Amino acid sequence: MSTVGKEKTLLQNEEIKNIQIPAFGYELIKQLTLPEILGDDVNFVQYYLGKSLARKCPVNDMEELQSFFQQAGFGDLTLIKEKGKELVFQLQSPLITERFSYKEDVSYRLEAGFIAEQLSHIYQDAIECMDETNKRHKNVTFFAVTSL
Repeated sequence: MSTVGKEKTLLQNEEIKNIQIPAFGYELIKQLTLPEILGDDVNFVQYYLGKSLARKCPVNDMEELQSFFQQAGFGDLTLIKEKGKELVFQLQSPLITERFSYKEDVSYRLEAGFIAEQLSHIYQDAIECMDETNKRHKNVTFFAVTSL
């Protein structure tokens, strides 16, 4: 395999962050193809894929976490509550709003795993994250808590 012309990895490529493409291709992979391949394990595997992705793309603070979510096209992540060992985030975007019209189930386990691992890195503590969709407000809420 030739490496001529290959100067950087995907994660080093700043130009890729600015290329805009239709969401349809992303949705085909995330919402249809992955669930078909992973079957009943789809939520479990996506959570751990999110954690693995976070280890490859570590952030150092909340601002970087929020910026990554925007750059990756996950949506606008907002910290809405911090109390004790629990952090509550809200995720919204036009794509998330549109997902509420799908007949297919939509999973946010990849994003939850990503948040859990990033917060574990930031706070140097084991953190897990659960997600909950809100049809009325057309957003997703993530509850991140320190593991016992």
